[in-house]
Amino acid sequence: QLRKEQLQQAKPTYLQQLEKFAATAYRRPLTEQELIQLRKFFQKLAAQPEQGVESAVRASVIRVLVSPHFCYRLDSSPAGDTVQPLPDLALASRLSYFLWSSQ
Repeated sequence: QLRKEQLQQAKPTYLQQLEKFAATAYRRPLTEQELIQLRKFFQKLAAQPEQGVESAVRASVIRVLVSPHFCYRLDSSPAGDTVQPLPDLALASRLSYFLWSSQ
């Protein structure tokens, strides 16, 4: 019982760490919609008695890791045949993978 109470008290910290993890995994800040979806997913699972906080954290991490934003570097293309410079974050990400093969 004490462990469940401790996990419930730690929920805000878990959620904050999940948001940081997702931003690192996606190699960019999360959009407002992505933050809302991640929070809803975590809260929904954590509220279920058969799941609990630990399962919610585990499932949320898995959700981030199977996302296309983690698995692929997605840069939006301009419409048509036009050329457009990369945003600073996308350029920094490409350079880091080119130079260090890492983030």
